[in-house]
Amino acid sequence: MRLINDYLATKPKVLSGIVPYVLICSGEVDRGFALSQSAPTNNDSLLLSGLFSGEQPEVLPTPAFTKFVLTDYWDELGRSNSCRKNDAGEYVCK
Repeated sequence: MRLINDYLATKPKVLSGIVPYVLICSGEVDRGFALSQSAPTNNDSLLLSGLFSGEQPEVLPTPAFTKFVLTDYWDELGRSNSCRKNDAGEYVCK
């Protein structure tokens, strides 16, 4: 994590896409998603492909994931097969 922290201390305008991915895979899910939304990355597909391919099922139930996804888009065009709306109208993913 020291390498990531040192890299982030340089305040890059465009983040290396591997950084949020590594944070999420390392269990720092909230930090990884927050970072991925704080600045553009040079490779969003690295993070996004793992989320819906089944490679990272432990991430889907986290509140950080449901804040990250475009739920308005899901409401309009259809949700992921891994998620459903609960009685409170919030998406729950498994």
